[in-house]
Amino acid sequence: MFDFLLLVFGGLGLADILVNQEIALSIRERVGIYHNEQGEMVSTNGSFIARAMSCIRCTGVWTALLLTVLKAVSPKLFRLVAGWLGAAYIGWRIS
Repeated sequence: MFDFLLLVFGGLGLADILVNQEIALSIRERVGIYHNEQGEMVSTNGSFIARAMSCIRCTGVWTALLLTVLKAVSPKLFRLVAGWLGAAYIGWRIS
């Protein structure tokens, strides 16, 4: 049950970073997501990756899959990474 909660919140945390946070702005631009001066998304180039990375639910599916693979390969590393991402996500939402 604990690993499932780590997967949920860690996946949300990583998806939030990729879709909304400034730190991933250059990644979003490389896949075809265009932003205004404030860093807000204004459009995409229409590619599958750009459309998927502009949606937190879509990105969340792929981040959960990535974390699931990580759990299968290295449970300790999964707990470290997912715990950090989940704690960061909860911290962002509380503040």
